[in-house]
Amino acid sequence: MSPVPPPSRPHPAALPLTGPEDALSVVYAALSHPPRHESVLLLLDHTHRGLGCIVVTGQGALSTLAEAAVEFAVQEPALSALVLATVRPGCGYLPDVAHREVFGHTVARLDAVGVDLLDWFVVSGQWAASLTELTDSRPRWRSAP
Repeated sequence: MSPVPPPSRPHPAALPLTGPEDALSVVYAALSHPPRHESVLLLLDHTHRGLGCIVVTGQGALSTLAEAAVEFAVQEPALSALVLATVRPGCGYLPDVAHREVFGHTVARLDAVGVDLLDWFVVSGQWAASLTELTDSRPRWRSAP
């Protein structure tokens, strides 16, 4: 995904997320103002409707966030898909090697428990990058071809 600016308004909660733009609108609505290092985890059902949104502040380890996502997937039967976002104000929106490694590992772990990691965004300021796109992963959105 090319860098995209935040949407002008968040996606309506009653509607399923149909792609990265919808997910980013929810992520941007959940972010702290002023921006700070944090991670956002969107929990979705089988239709990609929201079950919850978790925001964790600080620069925690990526692997800890990924493990939390897997733990939610194991414990919540209604959970079918996840979207993650890592917010790095002032650090650039391009993912680093650690993001790419943890992304691949997390996709495999979630696949094993039947949950799709739809995307993992790296966000900085007004821009976001998609690890799904940057790693040439298979799109998992319901609207994907």
